[in-house]
This record gives sequence, structure tokens and C-alpha cells, in this order.
Amino acid sequence: MSSEIITQETVAQIDWHDDCYLYCIFRDFEIRPSEIHSIFNGCSFANLDWYGGLFNCCTLIGCTFENCLFQGTAFADCKFVECSFTNCRFVKNNMDSDCHFNGSVAYACTFDRNEGCNIATG
Repeated sequence: MSSEIITQETVAQIDWHDDCYLYCIFRDFEIRPSEIHSIFNGCSFANLDWYGGLFNCCTLIGCTFENCLFQGTAFADCKFVECSFTNCRFVKNNMDSDCHFNGSVAYACTFDRNEGCNIATG
């Protein structure tokens, strides 16, 4: 998928498994997906409320994250390359599950005014 704008009205159409998103904008929605196995290149994520879910072996290159809330979301073995995170929160969900970044690494990423982001940097 390339150069699409994904909002609350269109997010149900997204297949989060084994897809590639180029220069897409994901904004202004709440979501409770289960697993995400995709590649994101040059995408922006803004004003999202992401509850639970597992980003599994995802690759995110040149992506921006602004004003996003991740609740109990897991990022397992993901690669973040030249991404920026601004004013994002990585917090527990209502079942007391933390966000975690097991095996994930951030390369040349920037972090500004975030809470709970404990990803390893490489």
C-alpha cells in the first residue's frame, strides 16, 4: 500500500499481516489489533490510541510517531531505523500489562517528550 491516509473510517480495511506500507499516514484512530507483521517505510503515525497488540518482527524506516498512546503493546524483534518519537506514551493496559520492546532495536532514532519508551538503541 502506498501513499494512503488511514483514519478511523478506513482502518478496518487494513491487513496488518505481511504487508508493506510506503509513505502512508495513520492518524486519529483507536485500534485493538492482535498481530502486526509488516514493513513501514516513510509512514507517519499521529494521534493514535493503540491498545494491546503485538508488532512482531516489523521493520519501520523513516517513520514518525506523534502524540500516540500505546497501551500494553508489545514490540518483539522490531527494527526502527531513523524514526522519530514525539510526545508518545507507552503505558500499561487495564490488565496491568506493560509495553515492552523485547529484542527490538532503534537505530539513529530521535526521542522527545515520551513516557515509558525503553527500546534499546544501536
